[in-house]
Amino acid sequence: MATEIILEGRLDQNAASKLYNDLSNAQTEPIKIDASSVSLLGGQCLQVLLSAANQWRANNIEFVIQNPSTAFQENMDTLGVCVSGDLLSVAEAN
Repeated sequence: MATEIILEGRLDQNAASKLYNDLSNAQTEPIKIDASSVSLLGGQCLQVLLSAANQWRANNIEFVIQNPSTAFQENMDTLGVCVSGDLLSVAEAN
């Protein structure tokens, strides 16, 4: 069973350490991250997510970002991250 994390609305510099801690606590488990409430994705939180995704992938453990908000997707584009590749696995809402 996957651990579920619901991202905060503002993923700015102040949220980075909490996000890091949340991910660290689930390090060996499959993880599903709900990004539906995100109104801002800053660079530091993006770095945490990318690093975690790489770590999970290296360990062959599922790491999926689900239900990305429009702001999450737009901020990813603005920060130059393409979610259609292998960088992050993002699942659209059903």
